[in-house]
Amino acid sequence: MDGGIHEIPITGVTGRLWVCGKHRIAPNPEEVLSTTSATHVVCLVKEFELKDRFDEYIVWLRESGRATWAPTSDFGFDPLDRVLPLFESVFARVNVGESVIVHCGAGLGRAGTFASALCVMAGMAVDDAVAHVRRHRPGAGPEVGEQRAILEELAARLDR
Repeated sequence: MDGGIHEIPITGVTGRLWVCGKHRIAPNPEEVLSTTSATHVVCLVKEFELKDRFDEYIVWLRESGRATWAPTSDFGFDPLDRVLPLFESVFARVNVGESVIVHCGAGLGRAGTFASALCVMAGMAVDDAVAHVRRHRPGAGPEVGEQRAILEELAARLDR
């Protein structure tokens, strides 16, 4: 089962944000980009999570020019100062009308936290952002305190 792909609407932007797991996108990233009209993929998994099963996807991530590979530990998240430029670049993409796919292993914790962060950047309070993401992709959002903390820190920095 590939877990499907879900759109997370973000108020005030003209682009679209999609969230999925590696099993949905890795077998055929070009097909998933085409069906969602997306132009870019953000991969949050580490190489060992793809190795031996999705080796062609690893090559695609490195060579396609259509992906940002930001390996993040499962049940974790990088410090805000490190990840904020990526949040900002993806938010800028969807703000100008691009569609972006963000994925992690299952499309829940890391990708759900990422989607929640973009909702916070769009003006939502953290609790509202997490609830919004979970409404559109059940189970998605912060799974551990470290992931929740990055959203709280982002909101404080943005004065939300």
